[in-house]
Amino acid sequence: MDTEKILELFKKYAGDKIDLYGLIVTPVLVEPSFKTKGQYNIFFNFKNPNNVSYLTELVLNELSEDVYSFESIINEKMNTYLVPTIKKGLYFNNELKEKIQNVFDSVKIIKFVTGTPFIGYKRYEIHVKSIGFKTSHYDDDSFYIYNHVKPIKATKNGEEIDVEDAIFEYYENFLPDKETYWETENLYSPIDAILNQYPLLTDRFGHLAGYYDTKFIR
Repeated sequence: MDTEKILELFKKYAGDKIDLYGLIVTPVLVEPSFKTKGQYNIFFNFKNPNNVSYLTELVLNELSEDVYSFESIINEKMNTYLVPTIKKGLYFNNELKEKIQNVFDSVKIIKFVTGTPFIGYKRYEIHVKSIGFKTSHYDDDSFYIYNHVKPIKATKNGEEIDVEDAIFEYYENFLPDKETYWETENLYSPIDAILNQYPLLTDRFGHLAGYYDTKFIR
């Protein structure tokens, strides 16, 4: 089928401009697939006049639903892409940044325990101050936000110790035995509830996990 015709039909089906929770998305190009013979690629551009927070992977997921429904109409297989000029990854508006930072600011002490009943337990506390956060890499399954913290002091069993020793214990002897999401659930769990308020940051199908981790800045 002619690619221009497919694009024209899709615009009639889904609209010249698609309002995706405030993100204004435009279908701009259809071309034969560069990977699979007999399939087509459809490309979308978007503008963000409402300053909506989003993850591009979830924007694609939303658009793919329309494209999937459209496939049955034209009886052609199509793949969904964003135009290359769109920066991939997470975008947070200032309102959301403030909410996330408030969660990170509220974590002032990281408590953890190492040891066993046989050799005894060591109870650590690392006092920290958040100095900001950064979004990190993402893939089809996960995305990461790092809370950058300045370590202030540390204790072991109530006695002050060198903070570097405590950080070493945390990374080398405590976290390796825990699940990948230990910090996410035990230190920063309110962030999930915050992100769930933003449709383009919420995976309705549960395929994408967010991880919120600590990065010590010396």
